[in-house]
Amino acid sequence: MKLVSCYVSSFGKLKDFSYDFTGGLNTVKEDNGWGKSTLATFIKAMFYGLDGSAKRTISENERKKYKPWNSTETFGGSINFEWGGKEFKIERFFGNKETDDTLRLYDVKTGKSFTNTEDLGKRIFEIDEEGFLSTTYFSQKDFEIKSNTSITAKFNSLCEADDADSFDLALSKITQKAKTYKYSGDRGLINDCKRELRSVSEEIERAGHASNTAKILKNEVAEISGEVEELKKQSSELAEQVAAAGRAEAVAVKRARLNELLKEKDALIKEKLNVDSVLNGKLPTDSEITAYTGFADELVKVSSNAKLISDELSVMQGKETPTNKGFSKRQTIASIAICLLFFIEGISTIWFNLVLGIVGFALFLITAVLILVAFSSKSSVKPNNEFAQLAEMRKTRLNEYRELENDYISKLNAFLSSYSIPVGLDYRSSVLYVKSAADKYIELTEKLQSVEKMIDAFNGDPTINENSVGVGDVMKLKAQLFDVQNTYTKKAGILASKLASVKAYEELADKQFELESKKLELEEKLEQYKVEHDTLIKTAEFLKKADENLKVKYRAPLQDSLNKYLKLIAGGEISAIIDIDLNVTIEEKCGEKHTDYYSKGYQNLFEICKRFALTDVLFTGEKPFIILDDPFFNLDDKKVKSAVTLIEKLSEEYQILYFICHESRRPDNAV
Repeated sequence: MKLVSCYVSSFGKLKDFSYDFTGGLNTVKEDNGWGKSTLATFIKAMFYGLDGSAKRTISENERKKYKPWNSTETFGGSINFEWGGKEFKIERFFGNKETDDTLRLYDVKTGKSFTNTEDLGKRIFEIDEEGFLSTTYFSQKDFEIKSNTSITAKFNSLCEADDADSFDLALSKITQKAKTYKYSGDRGLINDCKRELRSVSEEIERAGHASNTAKILKNEVAEISGEVEELKKQSSELAEQVAAAGRAEAVAVKRARLNELLKEKDALIKEKLNVDSVLNGKLPTDSEITAYTGFADELVKVSSNAKLISDELSVMQGKETPTNKGFSKRQTIASIAICLLFFIEGISTIWFNLVLGIVGFALFLITAVLILVAFSSKSSVKPNNEFAQLAEMRKTRLNEYRELENDYISKLNAFLSSYSIPVGLDYRSSVLYVKSAADKYIELTEKLQSVEKMIDAFNGDPTINENSVGVGDVMKLKAQLFDVQNTYTKKAGILASKLASVKAYEELADKQFELESKKLELEEKLEQYKVEHDTLIKTAEFLKKADENLKVKYRAPLQDSLNKYLKLIAGGEISAIIDIDLNVTIEEKCGEKHTDYYSKGYQNLFEICKRFALTDVLFTGEKPFIILDDPFFNLDDKKVKSAVTLIEKLSEEYQILYFICHESRRPDNAV
């Protein structure tokens, strides 16, 4: 069997990608992140599909991991392969879940499609996906091979069994069947039968005493039935008395309520008359209240403005604007100069001539007096025209305010004269007083109408005049009724329980013969189950022994093949032993050692050789292709060279797809 070509429409990071395979060795050397592992997974998915389990992590969920980003479309592609001398083509596309997947298989030459594509990979390779991943598919993620039922089934098919899954299916069915008889945790048919047998035995024992118990209970039932009937009668009588007393109590409550309403009506009428004495029969409208409240507010503003202007006029009337008519500046200077001359002359004259000096000094004094009189003379006053005009404007504005003030006062007095208002309230308070009285009047009218309506309803009730008993009688009767009903309920419950017990015991007594027969059947069934369980256990042991014998038969060729490949890679240094569960141990001088004692590189080496050996033994007919997803990354340079030599040799017999990211791991004859 070999691959011919593949086309990846969309799968992970690969999109619209084609590849043609050759026989023998196909080496794909690309950098990390190119999509080598994606291409290897794509080839596996074409045959086995994608994992349908709902794993949460992306690394474990292939469907999520390889679905292209930002896409809701299906993804997948096709692959051409040769099998049994014919070329076939698989087209497979994947959706969000397994039910959305599509698969088509057809013959390339004839174009004939095959409808039966279920478990396609298992039918082609005669091994399931787990076995495929443990043999011909080498990935870095799942390196270790473990024995599994698929590999066992493949061994079985090599022995020419009719069904490759016969052993696995038979052992599974026998094991599951054995568990139905006896399972862990006290479960299974045998334990269920034992429990049922114990239960039936207990019922038989109870049935033996059931007849006598039923007779005792019947006597108790008769006695309790009489008590229950008497309590039922008392309860009925007390219920009638309570009903009659309740009606009387209701009448008393109605009468009390009627008296309260009559008193409330009188109080409302009285209060309404008091309010009406303010309104004098005239109910103001809302628009009137709004308008006259506005008049009162405007009156306050106008009066305030009038007072301000009046105060300004009073101040202005006590003031004038003066205008001086004294000397000019030059006249004043000249007068002072003359006085100085007279003063100097007088001094000099007195100094030289006493008479002339006295005369000169006298003239100086007269001149000085005249100058002082000129400066101290009264200034003449003349009116200021601008000041007078301002005063006239203030007077005009004051008259306008006075007219508005009188108009508002006139309107308010006319409105308020219709009502009785307390003395001392300003206009605004008076209007609001009228509004409050009007609101109260409307409120009282509505309340009075409501009360009168309720009074009329009570007066129209014919039961209000019925005779009644005291309320104390009603309370006492209710207490008695409660006690009687409570006792009745308890007794009735006891009676019902005893009646049910009588019925159950009578039925149990009637079933004693039937229970005896059922016990006998269960005992026989229990013995049968034990025999069948033992038979299944022995059969499973024989099958497991046969399985071991089968694996023993192929252990020798598997071990020879393993050592053959180890010799190619490691020379003659290492000799291995493999058991029937595919566990490998290495022969050392000091004894056998498990592979866990060796380095990671050696462990990978052992697993690689084991895979090649297992592939040789399992696929004796048509050889499968082998996928190697860079399996030698843990090997040193010497072992890598030997491993690459091994690949070259294997490519003579197998078609190999070899994915690498480093040139050092490329075979010499690879392109």
